[in-house]
Amino acid sequence: MRIRRAPLTVFLVALVLRLVWVLSASRDGFAFGDPLMYHIGAQSLLDGHGYTGILGVPMVRWPPGYSGLLAGVYWVFGNTPLRGEIMNAFIGALTVPLLYATVRRAFSERIALIAAVMLCVMPGPILWTDLLVTETVFTFLFVAFVALVVRSTPSWKWALVLGAFVGVSSLVRGEALVWLLVPAVLWGR
Repeated sequence: MRIRRAPLTVFLVALVLRLVWVLSASRDGFAFGDPLMYHIGAQSLLDGHGYTGILGVPMVRWPPGYSGLLAGVYWVFGNTPLRGEIMNAFIGALTVPLLYATVRRAFSERIALIAAVMLCVMPGPILWTDLLVTETVFTFLFVAFVALVVRSTPSWKWALVLGAFVGVSSLVRGEALVWLLVPAVLWGR
């Protein structure tokens, strides 16, 4: 495989693996848990009722970012969970070339290809795609954050960019707030 075509090839393999999994795993409805809550939150947003849960009252346990993204997908493509799972497959596959580009910038092309291939075939990220959970989107956001940090320099401009990115990412998972420590530690050296 020529190194120039490597990111596209690994992306396509990642996409095929994830789509095959999503389309072959079938579920009859939802068990009570995160996928159900994100689906209900998305449906509620889509119906114009705000971010509400099963009882129709505002939800605070699950951050609204992933449900908001799902609501957008449902609005464009139809409100079935399969549409959200296909979105997960695309976002999961997009994480692979993003990781490649990030690692290439920080290390080398060879190490970047190894990292991308590992993420491409790693079972966990593939298996997450058929569930309406935040792991796939959060992994993409984390790799994007690292890509931004690798490019950043200690400045107010970059502090604002990274802070805004962390703020948006924390709407998907609150754990993203810990990322604020990364530039502080790197820039403090």
